[in-house]
Amino acid sequence: LKSKLVVGAGDFLDIAFQAWKARAPDIDVQRHDVAQDRSHNFDLSFLDGFSPAETTMFVAFDNRFLNFKRLELMGAIKGRGFRMEPYIGAAALVGSGARVGENSFIADGAVVGDQAHLHHNIWLGPRAVVGYAAQIGHSVWVEAAVVVGARARIGAHSILGGGVSIADQVQVGKMCVLGLPGHYAEDIPAKAFYRRPFAG
Repeated sequence: LKSKLVVGAGDFLDIAFQAWKARAPDIDVQRHDVAQDRSHNFDLSFLDGFSPAETTMFVAFDNRFLNFKRLELMGAIKGRGFRMEPYIGAAALVGSGARVGENSFIADGAVVGDQAHLHHNIWLGPRAVVGYAAQIGHSVWVEAAVVVGARARIGAHSILGGGVSIADQVQVGKMCVLGLPGHYAEDIPAKAFYRRPFAG
């Protein structure tokens, strides 16, 4: 029996596990919390019981550390020879010629336009929209209902929070956090940080 192992930690692990169970009822889908030691190294001993020929993986972490933690775990597991296909929800729409990279998660209700390119290790939330020929760099986290315009480019390890809309052809640099709702109509340099001020 082919199997799918969904691994990681946090709420996203639960979301991804339940999504894969519903999407792939014909295979054995298992969930595994990955522990870390005091030096933050992953304990990968659980992989010894699985064969890359029989088991595919999906790594699920939240967006902590700009999604670097999820990417780190993904790389460690890929180094053991395991494949990581993307998850595309049954109610997601992916246009003609669009590409979705490995270990990406496209939630139900999300829309990916024709010719768009979503690199690996991306989270695309429910009702998020990626426009025609837009490019989303690897390890980007896109919250629910975010809009990315046609031919826009989002740099790797960026986070687009709820209520964010990126205009057509706008370029967002790497490692940006756009947590302030609004329409972004001009290019944004790398490592820009837009958040609501703390109350108090």
